[in-house]
Amino acid sequence: MGRLAAATNGAPLDFSSNLPLVIIETHRQVITQWLKFLVTATVIDTANGRSSLLGPVEYSGWAEMNIRGNSSRAHPKKAYRLEIQNDTGQDLKVPLLGMPKESDWILYPAYTDKTLVRDALAYELWRAMGYYAPQTRYVELFIHTGATTESQSINTDDPVLHGNGSGLFSRVSDAGPHGGKADDPLTHTPSGSEGQTLRKADEGAVQEFNARKIRMEDYAGIYVLIEKIKRGKHRVNIQKAKPDANDPQWFTGGFIFKKDRPNFGERGFVTRIGARFVYEDPKEKEITPEQQTWLKSRLESMEDVLFGPNFRDPIIGYSAYIDVTSFIDYHWMVEVSKNIDGYWFSQFYHMDRGGKLKMGPIWDWDMSFGNVFYHEGYRTNGWRWDKIRGPHYKWYARMFEDPDFLQRYIDRWSELRADALATSNVLARVDALVAQLQEAQVRNYRRWTNLGVYVHPNRFIGKTYQEEVDWLKQWIVGRLAWIDSQGFPEPTVAGDLTGPQPKVSLSCEMGQIFYTTDGSDPRAPGGEVAKRAMQYITPVALQTNLTVTARVRSDYGLWSAPVKVQTPPRAP
Repeated sequence: MGRLAAATNGAPLDFSSNLPLVIIETHRQVITQWLKFLVTATVIDTANGRSSLLGPVEYSGWAEMNIRGNSSRAHPKKAYRLEIQNDTGQDLKVPLLGMPKESDWILYPAYTDKTLVRDALAYELWRAMGYYAPQTRYVELFIHTGATTESQSINTDDPVLHGNGSGLFSRVSDAGPHGGKADDPLTHTPSGSEGQTLRKADEGAVQEFNARKIRMEDYAGIYVLIEKIKRGKHRVNIQKAKPDANDPQWFTGGFIFKKDRPNFGERGFVTRIGARFVYEDPKEKEITPEQQTWLKSRLESMEDVLFGPNFRDPIIGYSAYIDVTSFIDYHWMVEVSKNIDGYWFSQFYHMDRGGKLKMGPIWDWDMSFGNVFYHEGYRTNGWRWDKIRGPHYKWYARMFEDPDFLQRYIDRWSELRADALATSNVLARVDALVAQLQEAQVRNYRRWTNLGVYVHPNRFIGKTYQEEVDWLKQWIVGRLAWIDSQGFPEPTVAGDLTGPQPKVSLSCEMGQIFYTTDGSDPRAPGGEVAKRAMQYITPVALQTNLTVTARVRSDYGLWSAPVKVQTPPRAP
């Protein structure tokens, strides 16, 4: 250890964190947006609750890296795309920090969200609602260019790199990987089977390399390592759309596409009503003309039905084309968080082969939960959908003309508030995320001094990290309470259910209560009173194994969510 310490030249050997570390060696390259740069990535997980530059290495190998994002690329703390590769430049699927193995990852900076939790919180809530959302791990990132001093640039003959013939890198050929020259630093490639795993004999070389090269000026702060949205067994689990024009089953799914700005060189496609989409998986350069034609035609067929006279029909209407629950849940996810990008940017859809159109996964949720000054995004009152114009909201606007869709929407809110979106549950998730960051956020804000400073599009500007967290929690409480105030409250239930003559009493603030005693819905499809329903007048005597289902109906024909009362079975 004496030799190692002597060689560090001030490197942070004592650096330690409760978060994992990601170390990027750019080989004297400055990472930009439009080009993909070959880098070396090292991932160090926590061991016994801590990580360090000298800690056990989970992965070290090649990766391609570039800056990603649109408006976010103007910020000094950049977002990065990271694609793990093997010796020959092919995608290499590896598990990182407990997440399933894959090759494509995002390093997300959360620069405009000074709590650093909004994105991760949204993904957790979407998963709690029953869907796939990208998994995340907080990390502390170091990016070493090796370009600041001569001593920091890579020496290809450095014994630390090669060790006793089993160092961090080894030559693969005179040509080197990706066609490089043999004496180029990039012709050195991670040891092991095509770079898939790091040999135990190499781990000491990686640790010593980190200790000798990494400086605190390489520290880039807290990042969120996120799964990139793509088709896969552990991500969006849909079948692959194979480019076989002679067999329709192979090009009718699965697809991932989105409403978003197209990347450079992309055109996307537009449906007849003006809804514009961008291909995600397969990408535009990969999707075949047959697949493009089929997908666009399928969406336009759905639009024809949705805007046709029989759109409410449960058999031939729009519900034959879309997964209604996923559309409802996505709408609630946008409204709960008042996501300013909701309904028009970063809005993903997917469709499996032979399946219906589904919303999700959700993505890019930093401009939410009160973090935006415009479109009244900072207010806890007001609907986000009310500010959307043009073709972005046409599908939803038409669906809400269906009273059964509206009722399912109202009923779903009641279900979510009892579980995934219960105020206590949401705040507990915030606290759990913040607890992970309490130590590292001090270093992050020493590196990025944006606390107490306006960063577009902030409305609230806290002087401390805790003030930012308190504002977020206060906003969540207010938002959930305001949404609760907008609907008809469910009937209030009272009475003795366990006595010798159990009865249930129902009351409401407005409207009339209708109920059934066989578990059926007192509301008929379309919004009328069901034939089996009775208007509540006096307490209901409960017989053995009876289920009372009650709703409030307003004078305008709107219904509350249902409540159910189950009579306990009598003992023999």
